[in-house]
Amino acid sequence: MMSQENIPIKVGLLELLYGSQGTQFVIPAYQRNYTWTANNEVKQLLDDIKVVLRGERTKHFIGIMIYLETSISPFQRERSVIDGQQRLTTIFLIFYAIKELMIEKGMNVDADKLENMYLVNPYNETNKFKLKTLVSDNTVIVDKKSAVY
Repeated sequence: MMSQENIPIKVGLLELLYGSQGTQFVIPAYQRNYTWTANNEVKQLLDDIKVVLRGERTKHFIGIMIYLETSISPFQRERSVIDGQQRLTTIFLIFYAIKELMIEKGMNVDADKLENMYLVNPYNETNKFKLKTLVSDNTVIVDKKSAVY
């Protein structure tokens, strides 16, 4: 019999993010590197989000996220992303870009809230950042962050 922690969980992206307090998302080594480009997939995702923000549609289906969850402690869990890595990584990059724009506009309190709710685990020094990418993705992510701005 499988333990509860070995059962893949399917959720929508927003549901995944709303329940992410104390969570670290991990991209397993078997996943491909981050391959989305600013002019193709990222642009399409941003265009889809704009349609909803403008009220042209009330909802947009961003896709299902599939992950395995492991409890690390009573206040900490790890979600190993099985499907949705490209979308999840892109959403994190968008959040980082929004945070930087907020800081530029002097909205430091809101920037701190965004960071503490969605980008970091403020009470976890060893796994501070919510998204742990592949080591080979680290330089790609830095390059993509500047492309999202």
